[in-house]
Amino acid sequence: MTSISVSDPASPARVDARLFDGKTAQARAVVLSFRHGALLVQGDGIAFEVAPRSVQLSDAHRHAPRQLGFPDGSLCEVDDQQGLERLLVQAGMRTSRIGRWQQHWRAALLALLLMVAVIVGGYRFALPWLSAQLAAAVPDSVTTVMDASTLDLLDRSLMRPTTLPASRQAALRARFAALDGVPAGAGPLLFRASDIGPNAFALPGGTLVMTDELVTLSRDDDALIGVLLHEAGHVDRRHALRQMVQTTVVGSAFAFWLGDFSSLLAVLPATWLELRHSRDDETEADEYAIRLLHANGLHAAPLAALLGRLDAAHAPSAADAHQRNMEWASTHPDTAGRIARLRQADRERFPD
Repeated sequence: MTSISVSDPASPARVDARLFDGKTAQARAVVLSFRHGALLVQGDGIAFEVAPRSVQLSDAHRHAPRQLGFPDGSLCEVDDQQGLERLLVQAGMRTSRIGRWQQHWRAALLALLLMVAVIVGGYRFALPWLSAQLAAAVPDSVTTVMDASTLDLLDRSLMRPTTLPASRQAALRARFAALDGVPAGAGPLLFRASDIGPNAFALPGGTLVMTDELVTLSRDDDALIGVLLHEAGHVDRRHALRQMVQTTVVGSAFAFWLGDFSSLLAVLPATWLELRHSRDDETEADEYAIRLLHANGLHAAPLAALLGRLDAAHAPSAADAHQRNMEWASTHPDTAGRIARLRQADRERFPD
């Protein structure tokens, strides 16, 4: 309810109302008027006055009576909203600006559009900026502990010791270390046999993990180098930490908005919204890999070919079509589009 103010009119107006004393459900007919700066409430056996500044006036709604709340807990309901408005105007009373806006659909629509614009702008621009600042402030000592605990969990659930010969591991590590431009934080490079199949990923502190299955699937070590540079891009841009910040902020915002209605409803929108930033991160990591591959005189085509084999390995036969239909829900951009961008980058860098 909104406070009102009043000036003493020369010709007081009157409006019919129903009085509820706040103790019983019985409504009693009264008449409201203003005289000598006071709100008068008069009816059968009822006569009292109230200081206008202590009256709380409800917002106007087309299909509901307006209410005037009094300090003692009683209130009046008025069906004649036009009559009440005339009374308010004659008495010098004004509803709050927001209350007046609510009575006009154009103002309400404009307010809704502005609110949506603020939310979208905050999510699309302010949230990534904020998450990047917070991620950059996380000390290495914290990310080192995060990597160790995450790797321990994976080793106890999805990972097994690598079966790659030590010489093969050493060769891949040496070639990756010899590249120009690799960020200092990318590494160490670890190998694991895995239940998740051919894959590679970067942990928040920079630890790179490549599965034996990915090494076996690849037909070209240049492709593996491309994968490692892609993961190094995630490390350099601190994507994992930024994702953690964004998910926490968005999830907390939805939980606050929905209250205790459902924790599930608070989680699902946050998960869906974060997919957009995840796809952006993957595209940024691809561009990072392309740039460093070309800077080291390497082509991106082997990485493109490996992506095609990975796509087939993770989405075989009938499931492949379903996955493509559900691409909007993937954390990675469309594989065909990624392959096309990689090959196009090669054509631009090596036109011959």
